[in-house]
Amino acid sequence: MARARGCHSTPELEGAFEEIETIAAWIRQRGFERVESLTGEAAHGRELEARLIAGRPAVLHLATHGFKDEDYPEACTLILAPAPGRPEGDLLPFRQIRQLPAEGVELVILSACSSLIGRSDHSAGMEGLAWAFLQAGAQQVIASRYPVIDEAARIFMGKLYEHLLLLPSAEALGRTRNECLAQGMHWVQVGAWSLWS
Repeated sequence: MARARGCHSTPELEGAFEEIETIAAWIRQRGFERVESLTGEAAHGRELEARLIAGRPAVLHLATHGFKDEDYPEACTLILAPAPGRPEGDLLPFRQIRQLPAEGVELVILSACSSLIGRSDHSAGMEGLAWAFLQAGAQQVIASRYPVIDEAARIFMGKLYEHLLLLPSAEALGRTRNECLAQGMHWVQVGAWSLWS
């Protein structure tokens, strides 16, 4: 399942739709028939929860805006598309994320700025929104410590999925980092991504 960035109160992240659609098409070409994408107006919190209840995806990929609060990780949030009847972006904060029905989701990928920021006093150094998804039942989370450039995230995620089909998450992430560095991507954009489980 995938989500797209963008809402009325935040700048549109132009590479997000392309990121989602490219990944979905690439996965389908490799024989995986059950790939669902939520983009545009459908990419709000209520629809995400409904899809999770209907069936747990192996991978949940969210490409959206993230908001961090380094002092209060429970104030961290993802900003989704406006929900029906709401003029502004639908906020998916820490407290709501940890209540999502995410049991059985093997990997959550947060293609969002600073989705891992927050104090690490919850448990074993887990932070921010990654910790919320783990509390909700996800087995692993890949998230970013830093702001990421839209185009760099799209390229990075494309390479990551190539490796995820063949390798465990940690090894896939490592190979993706190495390839992106070798191709000249800035080390911050490569080193931003971390895996939590």
